[in-house]
Amino acid sequence: VWFLIHKLVLEPIEHLNEVAKTVASGDLSKRVSKNALGEIGELSHNINIMIVNLTSALQNMANLLRNEKIKEKELAQILKRVEREKAKDEALLSSIGDGAIAINPEGRIFLFNKAAVTLTGYTILEALGKHYSQILRFVYEKGNNPVTEDFIQKSLNGVHTALLGKIMILGKDGKQLPITQSITQIKDFSNNSLGMMIILRDVTKERALDKLKDEFVSIASHELRTPMTAIKGLISMIFEGDYGLINEAIKEPLNDISASTNRLIQLVNDVLDVSRIGKNTYESIPGV
Repeated sequence: VWFLIHKLVLEPIEHLNEVAKTVASGDLSKRVSKNALGEIGELSHNINIMIVNLTSALQNMANLLRNEKIKEKELAQILKRVEREKAKDEALLSSIGDGAIAINPEGRIFLFNKAAVTLTGYTILEALGKHYSQILRFVYEKGNNPVTEDFIQKSLNGVHTALLGKIMILGKDGKQLPITQSITQIKDFSNNSLGMMIILRDVTKERALDKLKDEFVSIASHELRTPMTAIKGLISMIFEGDYGLINEAIKEPLNDISASTNRLIQLVNDVLDVSRIGKNTYESIPGV
């Protein structure tokens, strides 16, 4: 009887205990033998199923963790690429000579490059997050009258704005700089508006060159027209006989000189007219 009890009960229980200890240590390769009968045999069978299921679950978990690590590594690489592209874009915007200011649909500044700092006198930290109207103020070059047309807000509302003409930006310290302005929408890949990009260009040198050009054209034209008018008057006096009879041999050359002089005078007048047209184009814009 003792032999049978030991063989049929105690040995299977000891075997179950050994398998349980092995599984508890993390080794799932161990299985319960199927020699036991009755409830102990059924328990052995269920334990084997549990070990198989646990092994499968742990394997699935390991696969998920491996996949997550792979995805995490790929995401880290993508983030690095995005950061590099972002740094490249920021470096590009910082290096351009024109002021670049980006505003969101609510009109708040979220990008402000170094050239914009120079134009406005506000630091990047002072400008970021502020409404553009707190940073960007404009006046007309002629008369120093404030620019009342809010072309930025109109652009945010989708309204096309015409050329404002000659305007200046009013800096933080009250300094005024002549500029040209342009504004365009910022859109994402889905064509959704992210706000507006405002480009401001300092045209101080261009204005100085325009002034020199206008002065040169005016002076040169008047200096050319004065001797041409004198030549025309002298030829007219010669034809009228103020200097005596005209030799027939020089009448034709004198006519040629007179015609050439008239053409030169007309050319000078055309140059002056073109110069006035360019000036009047800006003066025809209200406030300029």
